[in-house]
Amino acid sequence: MESHTTATLSASGANVAAISNSHLAVGQLPSMQPLPQIRDPEWLKVEVCREFQRSACKRTAEECRFAHPSKNIQVTTDGKVIACYDALKGRCTRDSCKYLHPTYQIKQQLEV
Repeated sequence: MESHTTATLSASGANVAAISNSHLAVGQLPSMQPLPQIRDPEWLKVEVCREFQRSACKRTAEECRFAHPSKNIQVTTDGKVIACYDALKGRCTRDSCKYLHPTYQIKQQLEV
């Protein structure tokens, strides 16, 4: 049986075990810590409906797969808004939230 070397790396502040020269016998598993779930920091950005921006969308906010933000929500230069993380979890308590409270359809897109 050949030996293997384990090194500890840091990825996004979490320790991760890495294995080099991993020639293991059948049934022999290395002990590794689970990898951290890393999301793209842009994952809460949602594209705004172009037709809605021109006041021409014939769908309701619930029917449209793109965002229909209220006037108090800032749209980025690339035509996107940021979804409210707390609203995604069902716990936003802000009276006038500056983030998009996504519809069911948009929540489904974000939770994939």
